[in-house]
Amino acid sequence: MNNPVRLWRINLAILLSSAIICMAFLAGNPIRDIQYKFIFHNFLNSEPDAASLKTFVHTNDKSAPIETYRQFNPVFYPDTSLIFHDSTQIGNSIFKPNGRYLVRSIESSFYASPGYAYQYTRDILGEDYPSEGFVKKCKQQFGLSPFTKTVITAKKEAWHFWSGAAVEKIFQQYYGKPENRFQQVTYGVLYSIAAKKYMKDYVFLLNHLLVTKQALWLKICKQYEQQAITDTTFDGGIASYKAYEELFSPADLNQLIVMESQYLYHPIGELIRRQIDGSLPSIIKCIRTILQDYDPETYKALKV
Repeated sequence: MNNPVRLWRINLAILLSSAIICMAFLAGNPIRDIQYKFIFHNFLNSEPDAASLKTFVHTNDKSAPIETYRQFNPVFYPDTSLIFHDSTQIGNSIFKPNGRYLVRSIESSFYASPGYAYQYTRDILGEDYPSEGFVKKCKQQFGLSPFTKTVITAKKEAWHFWSGAAVEKIFQQYYGKPENRFQQVTYGVLYSIAAKKYMKDYVFLLNHLLVTKQALWLKICKQYEQQAITDTTFDGGIASYKAYEELFSPADLNQLIVMESQYLYHPIGELIRRQIDGSLPSIIKCIRTILQDYDPETYKALKV
C-alpha cells in the first residue's frame, strides 16, 4: 500500500471517529436528562431558596452563654450534607441561584398546591397541561391522548379525564431504577432522604380511602362528580376539604408521619378526580412499581 492511500485511510478513520465522538456528545441521553429535570424540580432546592427557610436554634451549655444560630429547617431539608451542582441551569429558583442545590423533603412540595402536573409536563414535553400543545405532543411521542374525554362542568369549566393507559406509558418510558446515579449519589439514596416518609403516609392514605373507608369513599366520589356537573356553586377545594373531614378522625390523623392534616385535602382531591376518571388503578400500578424497587417494606403495607 502506497503512502498517499494509507494516509488517506488514516485521515478518514480519524474523521469518522471524531464525528462519532461529537455525535455522542451532541446526542446526550434524553431519558436521563428528563429524569434530572424531575430531580432538580421535585427533590432539590437551591441554597438561596433553602436559606429563606432557616430556623433558629438555641443552645444552653453550662460553660457558655445561651447561643442562637440558624440552620436549615430539618422538616424541609433532612440532609444538608449533600450538595449538588446545577451547571446546566435547569433548576428553578425564587432567589438568584448560586448553582448549588440541597436535598428537599418531597412533602414540602405539596403544602401549597397539587399543580405539580404543570411542572411534570413542562419537563417531559415542554408544554403546560392541559394545553393543546401538550395534547398534540403527547399523541406524537406516546401514540395516544393523555385524556379519555373532557367534561364541561356546571361552571362551564373544562374537566379533563386522564387516560390510565397514557399514565402508564409515560411512566414506563421515564422511570428510573434506584441504582441509577444523579451526580454523586444514587436515585435510591435520594428517595430514602427525600421521599420515604412521605410515601409511607401516602400508602396509609390509599389504604384508608380505598380499603378501610371504601363505601364512604365511593359515595363521596359519586357526589363530587354529580355536583361538579349540575351545581353552579360547586367548589372542588371545599368539597375535598369536606371529604377530608368525613373520612378522617383525630386518631386516623395521628398515624401520619409527615403529611400535615390541614393540607391533606390536596391529595384527597386529586385521588377523588382520578377515581372518577378511572385512571387511579394505573397510578397505583405505577406506585406499586416504585415501592417494589425503592421501598419493599412500604410496598408490603400497600393493600390496594
